[in-house]
Formats: sequence, C-alpha cells, structure tokens
Amino acid sequence: MHTPVFEKEVIEALRIQEGKKYIDCTAGEGGHMFSIAYRGGNVLGIDADEDQISNLELRIKSSELKSRIILKQGNFAELERIAKENKFFPVDGILVDLGLSMRQLTDSGKGFSFKNEEEILDMRLDGEGKSASDLLMSLNKESLFDLFARNSEELSSEVIAESIVRFRIGRKIEKVGDLIRAIDYGLTQSTQSERKEKVYMRIFQALRIEVNKEFENVQKLLESSKEILVRGGRLVVITFHSREDRIVKMFAQDNKNYFTHMRLNTKSERSFERSAHVRVLEKI
Repeated sequence: MHTPVFEKEVIEALRIQEGKKYIDCTAGEGGHMFSIAYRGGNVLGIDADEDQISNLELRIKSSELKSRIILKQGNFAELERIAKENKFFPVDGILVDLGLSMRQLTDSGKGFSFKNEEEILDMRLDGEGKSASDLLMSLNKESLFDLFARNSEELSSEVIAESIVRFRIGRKIEKVGDLIRAIDYGLTQSTQSERKEKVYMRIFQALRIEVNKEFENVQKLLESSKEILVRGGRLVVITFHSREDRIVKMFAQDNKNYFTHMRLNTKSERSFERSAHVRVLEKI
C-alpha cells in the first residue's frame, strides 16, 4: 500500500473544497490524488511516467471516485498547456511531489536505484532524450564532474568522473551494476559500505535529475502556476533535494507580488520523509 509523503499536512495546505479544481502534477501511485478526490475535489492527475498512468487508469475504473479524476500522461513542465487543453483551469490548488514513487525505485526496470544491478541504466521518465547510459558513455571527464557536482554536491565528484572515464575504456556502462563498479573503481578500498551507499545514492540522483531536466522543469512549473491558479489558490511543493528547495524558495522571493510563501514545519520518523521539505505558495 503506497503511503503519500506528508499526506495530512499536504491536504490541509491545499484547503480542499467540494467541487473545486486541483492538479496533482506528479500523480505517481495516486495517494495524494485520491485523497483530494475523496475530500470532494476534482483532480487533474499528471505524470511523465506512462506506466504510472496505466496503473492508475486501472485503479480508477473500479473506483467510486472516477467521476472526480482526469488522468493525463505528460511532463509538469507543460502544466499550463495540459490544463488548458483539458479545460481544467483556473484551479484552486496545485501539488507537485518531486520524489520518485516506491514502484519506480523497485520495479520500473529503468535503473533508478543502485540496488537493482541488472536493470538497464535508462532513467528516462517519459522515454525522451538521452538515457543515463548515453550520458555516462559520451560525456568527457569535465562534463561528468560538472553534472555530479551540480546535481548531487557529492564531494567525490571529480574522482568518480575520472574513474568512470577510465572504467569505460573498452567496455560499456549499460546496467546499474556497471555504474556501481565504475564508482567503486575510484573509491578507496577503505571506504566504508555506509559511505559508499550514500555516494551511490547521490550519483544516481544526479543522473536522474540530468536525464529528466528536473531543475529546469521545476522552474517552468513554477512560472505556469502564476497563470493557472486563482487568487487565493495554493501551490504546494514537496522537495527532496537542497537545490530544488532553493529553486522554490528563490522563486517565491522573486515573485512577492504574486505569492505569499511559507515553509511547513514537518517532522517524520519515516526514513523517506526525513529529507523532504514542503513549501506553500499562495497567490495574492
């Protein structure tokens, strides 16, 4: 059973009202989306992952809430276009959860998790553009270093970039296990396993962000919210990366004439929520 991130806090922040319109930009496994519909809201659920949308469509067919939900496959960077094409605007609330779902990590086959060594290093949520393997095989040392340092702030980024370039001589980095071995190639034998896992997590996250242009897309989403929200409507953003959180924070500061802004005080015992931050922007 999928447990949405900070479900109670997020739903309260959206201030759901009967018959009002809300967009879940990252429908995922449907936790937040169904919560909004259950409370009487009409929801447009968007997800870049076609498999996620297909799974949700099956669930909705047998749900008593199906009349309240519209599903569309697409990237939230195209939020304004998707909303207008479906005549679903203006809206009273927008939600975006920038984390991956548990299914994507454990069962997508796209190589998001360092624990699935036989999966292909794809990481494309929508199947467009270059895969993670493409980037690892084509970028030079300087570009790989920039990618890792910019997207993960990993202290070993330069060493890892060099080890990948050396490792790929005469062989391909196609699977998760290949990348793990390439990273290990540059780490010292004395590096403890706990430290290694943190390095793996950061490097995999950095690749996923680059492949899917996540930082650029978040910025586009934020800009779209200015046009889509009604006055008094709220944008709720859940981030799991310090740079994503800074992007939202700086957008709010730069658009004080459009939004008031607050960061929710969230605490959790659940490991996957500990790194999450929730910001709420209300249109003036």
